[in-house]
Amino acid sequence: MLVLSSYNTLKVNPNNKKLIAQIKQYLVDNNIDQSYHQEFINRLVAGVDDQSLCFGKLDTCVLYPETFDIVQNYNDHQVYVFVSPSVLEYTNNSQDKRYHATQSTENGLINAFDLYLSAYDKRNSVISLNDKTVLGLPYGYFKTDVNLTNEESASELYEVAYHLDVAASTWKVGHFEYDPEVNSTDYLNNTARMSQNSITFASSENLLVGGKNSDKVLSFYVPSSGSVKVLRDDRIIYQANVAEGQRSISYNDLPPGRYEATVEVSSGGLVVNSQVFQVYNSTNDTLASGSFDYTLSGGLFAESYYDYKDTNVKEIDHDVYVRGLLNYQATPGLQLGGGVLATKEGAMFTLGGTYNLINNGLMLEGVHNRFDNASHSNFNLALPWFRVSYEELDNDKGDSVATHMYGISDYSRWSVNSSYSLSGGRALYAIYTRSDEKVLVNKWGGERKTRLEQ
Repeated sequence: MLVLSSYNTLKVNPNNKKLIAQIKQYLVDNNIDQSYHQEFINRLVAGVDDQSLCFGKLDTCVLYPETFDIVQNYNDHQVYVFVSPSVLEYTNNSQDKRYHATQSTENGLINAFDLYLSAYDKRNSVISLNDKTVLGLPYGYFKTDVNLTNEESASELYEVAYHLDVAASTWKVGHFEYDPEVNSTDYLNNTARMSQNSITFASSENLLVGGKNSDKVLSFYVPSSGSVKVLRDDRIIYQANVAEGQRSISYNDLPPGRYEATVEVSSGGLVVNSQVFQVYNSTNDTLASGSFDYTLSGGLFAESYYDYKDTNVKEIDHDVYVRGLLNYQATPGLQLGGGVLATKEGAMFTLGGTYNLINNGLMLEGVHNRFDNASHSNFNLALPWFRVSYEELDNDKGDSVATHMYGISDYSRWSVNSSYSLSGGRALYAIYTRSDEKVLVNKWGGERKTRLEQ
């Protein structure tokens, strides 16, 4: 970049649009917060006078400004910009994502099973086999999950499907007794049992080099070469030497879990920068702030798990459906999601969210489904010593889609449990459950009410 320069002053021409654009791009490339861009340019347009901020060799000078300082090295035709960490735009998402190749050259067969036998006097013996098989293919893999038993009509095919991961996406094609697990949108499926023959396309980090959380980082600024260490409480969980500039630490280098971490940057034996981060590094924390997951699926409803043939609710087995889900990571601890399912007999709209607060171990999750003539809600609140769950289905009109997923009933279910640790390895536990249910045996012919409480 060409600028106006004298021994004591550095200045730019405001009419030189190309130069101004180059300066703006320099600020973007170096992650300078957008709110400081104009102030930076205004200072250069007004002219930067030498304040004798550095002495001796200018290329080894280190400054710690409140926002930023500009120093000219007239003899070497160089300009140095020193910035405070407060003017940098930090991100907890790595910009350099790399994925494994889709093709696999080494494939195999994995089979896991368990066999259960029971025999009682004057009763039929029971044999039950659970079998899961994964067959690796050059592209993707084939998976089956089945239960075989000698009990009448009790055998179950849970999954037989082809799975294919391609870069940042995944395909799943086949039969699923439950919604297939794909990404962070899974919590929006709630407690529904939606047997299906479907095709699913979704975002995925299954092939991400380094693992699902390797794209999440702690970003920090190093004013001059030194060292960095990360502390969880008073324990050092990471330390390394670092060069000056904006640096980051991958979540892969940090212990799993959810906790508060302090990043301390030292230079010359003195701590020059300290930042506190909320680390969400569990198997459920796959999204970085500002990113989202999506799931698109379509196919045919399979036979419903719930028996409602004796009612006048229209069955939707084998009906065509389409569905879309979206989940957004608003902050490190807050996710917001929604979706829609449509079939010729009705629709379902979904809203949900999860919130985690590390400081007190709070976890809050809620999902609400609205059908044409029914609704379903599920909420969970958890603390380290206390948990509450509530689920409600309002389906007194016998909505076809709601009945297929949740059954022909109205119900509300409460569960409260608490625990407290005592000395000597002892603990106190308290559990309370309550279920109020109204089963619509025949929508126009009767109903059965049940209350369970303990």
